[in-house]
Amino acid sequence: MRLAALILALLFPLSAMAAQDVTIKGKDFYLDGKPWLPKGIKVEAFARPAFIPSAPKWMNDPSNLQGRQWWTLAERAAIESRFGATIIRFAVSQPALDPQSPIFDAKYLDELLAVFKQARDAGFVVIPSMDAQGENGILNLPCMPNDSTVRAWKTLAPHLANDPGVMLELFDEPCK
Repeated sequence: MRLAALILALLFPLSAMAAQDVTIKGKDFYLDGKPWLPKGIKVEAFARPAFIPSAPKWMNDPSNLQGRQWWTLAERAAIESRFGATIIRFAVSQPALDPQSPIFDAKYLDELLAVFKQARDAGFVVIPSMDAQGENGILNLPCMPNDSTVRAWKTLAPHLANDPGVMLELFDEPCK
């Protein structure tokens, strides 16, 4: 927990952190200063770039990318109306966001930012969740957090730092 707080402090200026619409005090969440019970879903559709030249054939099979096709206005409306969600948590690829990774992809970063904007424009709080599992682009990566995790957040976080409706999940399933 201390490591996560330290990384947040290094990535964001204090002024950006202080001006949040989403806040946490102790174990309680607040949205626009009012008590809030977050309810959401996790979207895996953008957990890695659409195409990775060095990836195994199964990763680039179009049938594994169907989730991207389902990311529509109607889907976002259903997330809110059927599930009552106020949050969308997105799995994002650590290796595809790490500039030193063999699968770093600036187009992937642009795609994520566009998707996050669509979710925010639809009124959702967005939680990017950094993931380094094999299905995110490279098999058998070392446990996170590591230097690659920091580089990936340094790529993504500055684009989100001033949005008060974005919370960051620094590590999805870090090692013990």
